Amino acid sequence: MAMTTLQKNVVFFGGALLMVGSLTYLSGARPARYVPVDEHHPRPLAVELCRDCHAPGKMAPQAAKHPPKEKCMLCHRDATKNKP
Repeated sequence: MAMTTLQKNVVFFGGALLMVGSLTYLSGARPARYVPVDEHHPRPLAVELCRDCHAPGKMAPQAAKHPPKEKCMLCHRDATKNKP
């Protein structure tokens, strides 16, 4: 038995909604991590200063799996600025 136009539309739009919903869920933004406000994190923040303590062998080295080593401000935010 052939599907009616209404049935075809429901299947198509249901599939499209499922796809958009799945992609939206999977691409969900992770919450920002805030740089602590203390004497070890001077303001204004500068990526060059991060490496003084977070480079290998330093006071607080990054984990080996930590993503882009020179792009701190992509994920880490200044806690003194307005939070979203």
